[in-house]
Amino acid sequence: MSLFTALPRRSALLLSAAALAFTTGMPLASAQTTLSVNCDAGDSLATAVNAATPNTTINLSGTCEEAIHIPRTTNGLTINGGGEATVVEPAHDAPPTGPGSFTFFIEGQGVNLTGLNISGGAHAVHLSGPAFATITDNTITDSGGAIHLDKDSTGQIAGNAISGNHGYGINLQENSYARIGFTAPTRGLNGNTITDNEGPGIVVKQWSTGWISGNTISGNQGHGVWIDRNSLGEVYDNTIENNTLDGINISQGSGLSLNPEGKEAPSSVAGNRTVAGSHNGGWGIRCSVGGFVSGEPDTLNGEQGPAEITQGCEDNRSGQTPTKPQELSSRIQLSS
Repeated sequence: MSLFTALPRRSALLLSAAALAFTTGMPLASAQTTLSVNCDAGDSLATAVNAATPNTTINLSGTCEEAIHIPRTTNGLTINGGGEATVVEPAHDAPPTGPGSFTFFIEGQGVNLTGLNISGGAHAVHLSGPAFATITDNTITDSGGAIHLDKDSTGQIAGNAISGNHGYGINLQENSYARIGFTAPTRGLNGNTITDNEGPGIVVKQWSTGWISGNTISGNQGHGVWIDRNSLGEVYDNTIENNTLDGINISQGSGLSLNPEGKEAPSSVAGNRTVAGSHNGGWGIRCSVGGFVSGEPDTLNGEQGPAEITQGCEDNRSGQTPTKPQELSSRIQLSS
């Protein structure tokens, strides 16, 4: 059984439509503008963003203590820090309810953040629909939560070092979609390292979809990957270890595929793994409350064992006896 037939058709269509966005979402070629902004010399990144025309590249240097709002009218903006520029949201006590609470608040289309050191804010990078952004090769630390997508946002998130944040590493919610790490159409991109955060590594919830591959997800306080509330995850070829709860947790009517599906899948796939001698604090994989798991068994492990399929979850991993929710006992422990 395909993961896409086990979940509502809308979830499968979301994955296809969002994948298409990565090939069509960028603006058509037009006049290119390049600006240099040096915050150490008194320049303002926020002012440059507000003045940017479509397809502007801002080459950034120095340390910018600003909250940056990229509005819906923005199209094709790139901010390139060259691996050295820093953007820090100024410290304040405001609740996370508006653009000024986030280091980057993105509502525009075709936005690219690359080579930046980003810290502070309720979220370091917050996408709010219908935002579409590529977030690559950044270092993100000391924020309330590193990267957040909501309200039908779309993102490509790759090559980032995400650590030491006070909440989750990456959060998708409210019908959002992201490719997180290495996927077949983007072979030039690397996975993310999502480590030592004070919340889960990756959260996919509220009808959202995540294509998660090639990442190291380790040492986070919570699940390594948490798929919740009618959401969908394709999760393969990741190292997931030393998280305080489960390696992957699927709950509340959500689905997990351990293999990529569709024409964009690579020809060969490695499973998720926990390195020998390490483990997650709970189960390698735990599925409950109407969830669904398919694909090839991997080598994830936890202190409580490789996998737990509880009542109400359907297990269709290769090599397992297919089980329907009504056939499951209240607790079935499986070996991978």
